[in-house]
Amino acid sequence: MSRIVESLDRIKTSLFHRTDHSKSSVIDPLPTCFWVEITNCCNFQCTFCAYPYMTRKKTYMDYPSFKKVIDMLTDSGIVRKNPLVGLHMLGEPLLHPEIYRFIDYMNSRGLAADLVTNGLLLNEDVIDRLMSYNVARLTVSIQSPSRASYEEARVGAIKGWSEYIDTIKRSVVRYLEIANEKKIGGLLRLDVLFMTTFNYIPRMKGFRSWFEVRRVLDEWREIVEQVRTGNAIEFDVSHEADGISKFLICRLNDKVLNFSVREAGTWAGSLEAGRRLEPVTEGTCLLPNMQLIVLANGDVTVCCEDYDGQLVIGNVHRNPIADIWMGDRARNIRDGFSQNKVISRFCQNCFACRRITTTDVIEDNFFNFERWGADGRVFQWMRKRASSIICRQPGFARLSFSALTASPCSRDAPQPLFIRVEDGERQEFSMPQPYKWYSFEMDLPRTDARPYLVASFETDRVFVPSRSGASIDSRELGAAIALPFYQKNNPLSGQCGLQGMD
Repeated sequence: MSRIVESLDRIKTSLFHRTDHSKSSVIDPLPTCFWVEITNCCNFQCTFCAYPYMTRKKTYMDYPSFKKVIDMLTDSGIVRKNPLVGLHMLGEPLLHPEIYRFIDYMNSRGLAADLVTNGLLLNEDVIDRLMSYNVARLTVSIQSPSRASYEEARVGAIKGWSEYIDTIKRSVVRYLEIANEKKIGGLLRLDVLFMTTFNYIPRMKGFRSWFEVRRVLDEWREIVEQVRTGNAIEFDVSHEADGISKFLICRLNDKVLNFSVREAGTWAGSLEAGRRLEPVTEGTCLLPNMQLIVLANGDVTVCCEDYDGQLVIGNVHRNPIADIWMGDRARNIRDGFSQNKVISRFCQNCFACRRITTTDVIEDNFFNFERWGADGRVFQWMRKRASSIICRQPGFARLSFSALTASPCSRDAPQPLFIRVEDGERQEFSMPQPYKWYSFEMDLPRTDARPYLVASFETDRVFVPSRSGASIDSRELGAAIALPFYQKNNPLSGQCGLQGMD
């Protein structure tokens, strides 16, 4: 317990008292996402992952090298905006025999660990061990929603589907049992992550509709119901950056359990099943301004898709990490994107630069919500239709939401917004003025007691934004939605702002 309290104090210090180090050199922009790949070895050969295509030498980072990286991050002040460091990139971190020693040293320097594991080595003992350190988040990347998809995608698995998923569920139960004991600190957040294949199937079938997502989400909620001892269960829906839809299953004391889904990626268009497109030379990406990733051999890259180190900007064994971040190679990549130019061949094949969206098969031509703006509850969608899961809070029978007109319209030709919840009747709302927020309410189905409801949104027109008088891409924005904020008996109040609109 004393170790956890001391580490928490160090994390606070890293946030508020690390300004002196930054005076020695100007670090602009300050990265906000840090990963240290302690190994690029994995115990799976998944069909949806770039690992089978990696040509980098497989290795494990040794303790002196890891200590050197952590010291560089802390002493330079480069982590002062975010004292959270991931111990993963392409490999499986639980394979590393010194992982707990690594976490212990991070904690001693005021950093909290972030882990992503495929769950093959996860068990109750691992959860107990992680609870003795400061681990901000453990993401269990299950990906496969069924036995068939697991057997199709998880090549070389040493566990069958039943043993694999049962072990993970027991680990989650152990986490919730500790949360019920009101222990402070330790592993603060546990996420179970699944894959959706709304848009394409990378030799594995993930969730194909929000109805399938909701079914498995309910199964995980049943696990929580069996474990809790008098604590109220919270539930909610939010969307994080990088395309993750997150569902809060449970918050017990200071511990959180999330159910998350993310659309399958193509690792910058590298997978065989990826959508093959011609390379692009125009586009933009913010990752090189945000991500600082140290690979297992000490190379530094600026993209989480860079599985083979094609965007390497330096090596920590040759130069200080702050100098690498502000070096010519990194500047050229960032400057190119700032001018809407895609310089690297690797980036030219990536779909992030193209702003391609994903298709939801609830109905043809429906699209997923995409986060837009600083407020996490503001979303946009492509073309004319979108769908998602909304959350009905206890005691609320009406949904209150805001919508932004994103197309030219007038009182004579208002922009309509059609909303349908579950299989209910489609309701129409009118928005007569362009580029204005409107607030509406609608009844939720009284016959459906589930907290998570599938909703679809439609409009009859599209809007193609332009930055300089001519459209630079084929983005078609039907509307923007801020949802849900719930009202019981009070009238609607306030609107969610939307930032960054061209």
